[in-house]
Amino acid sequence: MGYKYPETHEEVDILSWCRKLAAMGPHHVVITSAPGIRTQNELWVPNTVVCYDKSKDSLISTQCKYLPVNYPGTGDCFASLLLGGILNGFSVERSVQGAVDFLSKAIELSMGLVADPKSGIALVAALAENPIDFYS
Repeated sequence: MGYKYPETHEEVDILSWCRKLAAMGPHHVVITSAPGIRTQNELWVPNTVVCYDKSKDSLISTQCKYLPVNYPGTGDCFASLLLGGILNGFSVERSVQGAVDFLSKAIELSMGLVADPKSGIALVAALAENPIDFYS
């Protein structure tokens, strides 16, 4: 979009970004690893996934548990889980929550199973639980 990435962020900035993206066509905008946002009690909330609903002009934020590891491919997994939730009839907001919940558990599980984080999450082991259970 040609905007400079600012040094600090507040919810207003993220809402503005989402409105500009939604003006290009989508009804929902999801931002993963959103910068920490300021809540009404003025605390910063890190590790956040933000979902914008154009029809309500509102943000819903989902805080993720911080886990001190990075696995390649988690963004692709998140997108697949989000789409899977939507295609199974869940709302976008519920699909975001389900994707966050499943992926958080998968990453936590992977920390005990995967020797080299560069090999990605232990998806097969994580799929021992049915992902659809995380959306209900």
